[in-house]
Amino acid sequence: MTEDGGRSALMSPLDTASFPVPYEWGVEPDAGAVPAARRLIVDIARFWKVPLSQDALRDVELCAGELLANAVEHTRPGAW
Repeated sequence: MTEDGGRSALMSPLDTASFPVPYEWGVEPDAGAVPAARRLIVDIARFWKVPLSQDALRDVELCAGELLANAVEHTRPGAW
């Protein structure tokens, strides 16, 4: 993993590509922020060429959305 201007280049699980994403990122404590965050997670999986079917990627997106929505709903603003 390398540092580049405060962002990290994480290597894919298969070491086939890197995607410059932070080690962590915050999601605004608002349900409206969830769709963009879950799409980012799926985009990373696609960019890394993780061998998942379209159905499996939809499941990843659904699970990520549920997890993010629950975190937004059950944490105080600023708890990120």
